[in-house]
Formats: sequence, structure tokens, C-alpha cells
Amino acid sequence: MKIWALLGWIALLLPVAVLAQTSEAPPPTMETRPTEPSLTPPPPGASESGQKLLDELRQKLEGVGGPEKAKPEAAAKESGAIPLQRELMWEEDLEDWERSQALQKQRQRKLLSGGVADVHVVQPGDTLWELSSRFLNNPWMWPRVWSYNPHITNPHWIYPGQVVRFGPTTKVAEEVAVTALAGRPPPKVIPGHGLTIFRHTAFVSKEELKKLGTLENSPEEQIYLAPHSEAYLRFKKPEDGKQGDRFLSARIGAEVKHPVTGDEMGRLVHITGELKVTAPGSDKLFAKGSVTRAWGLVERGNILLPWEDLSARLDRTPNKKSLRGYLFASVRGRILGQYHLGFVDLGAKQGVEPGNRFVVVRRGDGVERLAEYEDNLKKMPVEEIGDLLILSTKPDTSTGVLRRTVLEVEIGDKLEMRQGE
Repeated sequence: MKIWALLGWIALLLPVAVLAQTSEAPPPTMETRPTEPSLTPPPPGASESGQKLLDELRQKLEGVGGPEKAKPEAAAKESGAIPLQRELMWEEDLEDWERSQALQKQRQRKLLSGGVADVHVVQPGDTLWELSSRFLNNPWMWPRVWSYNPHITNPHWIYPGQVVRFGPTTKVAEEVAVTALAGRPPPKVIPGHGLTIFRHTAFVSKEELKKLGTLENSPEEQIYLAPHSEAYLRFKKPEDGKQGDRFLSARIGAEVKHPVTGDEMGRLVHITGELKVTAPGSDKLFAKGSVTRAWGLVERGNILLPWEDLSARLDRTPNKKSLRGYLFASVRGRILGQYHLGFVDLGAKQGVEPGNRFVVVRRGDGVERLAEYEDNLKKMPVEEIGDLLILSTKPDTSTGVLRRTVLEVEIGDKLEMRQGE
């Protein structure tokens, strides 16, 4: 009986002794916490194979990134095993990781054919968004790319054959040959002020509108005609559309009145494509034509303008005489800025030539209203707020581009062409 009582006391005192022994160890802190990889230790009674697997994983983790350890890729090649980071990933995470690794290798800037990295010849289907993604690895860089290419008047419309620069113009050779990716002979690109402007809008006077032909119908079962589509063309005189002749299709735009006199002058037209006459017409039959190029909506009802090269170089021609006129219309509305197209109420009859320079002049107060300073207006000096370079001329009107602006240029501003400049 005494033995059983003794055993009972021992059973009661044993947990108290164990508790006292464990309470002597302080709780872990930042200083005492182990720095080895935090793999959960196996529970009591774990199998030897489980313990062995944890030991192997611990050894692998300790070996990754060590200064004197072999590189994981090299170790993987030697042992035939895959790297640890791939071994510990889910399948979806592994795909993302491999994709990021591939993208990282492709982040070097791509070179065009011939080793030229700063220019590209536009191909069908190219956009500034796609080109920025391809060559700068960031599609959101397209506004900056546009700023490097003042000859591109609309960033949403770039055309095959145009040259796109991916950086500001610096020291370059006088001529840079760029090989077109489509296998065409390399066009010559002359850097500097001789940039090229593509004009997709024009002005047509009332007299011209009365003489122009129209795209009347088409056998195609579609509203908008694409290249190689057939079209039926009507001319005021059948002899105006000879076989092989080329024309520009255009959509009639807003009516234009002179900003000073208020007289009706004509219409702005938006050029949408090119057509070629394939069979002449007669008084009883329409002429047949084929769409050769389309960069806009070529459709029934378009007018036919005489063909001209819409690409114009920003070259200078000395002014042979002095003239004064007005800026009477614009592609961009009433307010214009640098590299916007504008129309001048002077043309070839008055002596204007492509390459001539007009100065935009203005006098007045920048804050007060005209009624408040009208008496002193003539005493105020004339200020130059920009200059406009003529791209093309017609008998009584001209098309130009604003090369430089100090203030916003407005429709109705005065223009001066000074002899000898």
C-alpha cells in the first residue's frame, strides 16, 4: 500500500518539475531567433524519408546565392535536375516566371536592318503604339516618339514610306539610307530642316468644285472600298478621265469663308486615297477605275482631285517679292500651333512659290479687349508670333505649315512675305 501511495505522489510532482524546467528557457527574440531557413521541423515520430527530404531542401536553400557555391544553373546542368525555384513553384507561377525571364532577355534595344537603331521606314499596318512597343519596349512612349517626328501631323495616321525617328535629331550624316523591310530600294532620308510633311487635307475653291469628277458607284458589295476595288467614275467631260490617269479621292468637308470679308471661298476636303482610270468613259457610260491606295474612307460620293504628290519637303526658296495676306483656314480649327497646316489667301497668280516664308504678325494688347485700346492700336508695334512655310500653291491660294510659333496662331491673323528673306 505504501508503494502505491509513493508512486501516486511521484505522478503528481513530475509535471510540476517539467514545467519548472521549461520555464527556465527565455522566449525567442530577434537576437535569439535562428537565421536558417524556416522549414517546419518534422513532428515526433516522422519517418526517416520525410526527415531526409527536409534535410535535402535545407541544403539546397543554403547553397543558393552563396559566394563560393556553384551557380544553380550550372549545378542543375551537371546533375540533370531542375533549379530549386522551379521545383517549388506551381505550374501557373512557373509559366509566369519563364515568361518574365524571356522578356528580360529581349529588353535589349532592337536594331533595324543595316544596324540603324534610330529610324524606321513605316510598313503597312504600323502604328506609333506598336513601333514604340517594338523598338522602345514601351507602347506608352508613342507621344514622345511623335514629338521627335514633326512631319507626322496626326499620330493616328502614319503611312507606308514615312520615316519615323525614335530620338531627337542630333549630328547625322547629310544622307542616311534606310532599307525598307518590304524589299523596296532604299529611299533617301535627308535630315535637318528638310523634313517631309504628308498633306491629307486640302482646300478646293468654288470654281474647282464645279469641274471635278466623282466616284459614283462600284460593283463591290461593301460600303468602303479597299485597294484593288473597282469603281465607276464620272467626269464633267469624258476626255478628262483618260486611261492610266491618276486621281485623288476626297471627302468634302466644312465650308470656308474669308475671315475679313466674309465671302464664301470654297471647301476643305479630306483626301482618302488614290484611284487609277482603267477604262475611259463616254457620254453614256461611266469610266472604270481601280483603287490603288487607301489611307481613309474611300466611298461612293467622293470627289476626284487631280493627282499630286502629297508629300512635301520643308525646303526654303527665297522670297522674290513682298506680299500681305491672311490665314483663312486650317485643318485644326481656329487655333493653330507648331507644325499645323494652314491655308493662305495668296497663290501662284500673286507670285507665291513653294518654299516661300510668311511671317505671322499681330499687334494689340494681350489682356485688354479691343474696345478698350482701339484708339492706341495704331501706336502699338507689330509683333512677330510665328512663321509659315509654303508647301504647295494653287492660282489664288496656298498651303503652308507653321514651323515656329511664339503664341497661339488664329484664323484671320495677318501674314507678311518679305522680299529677299
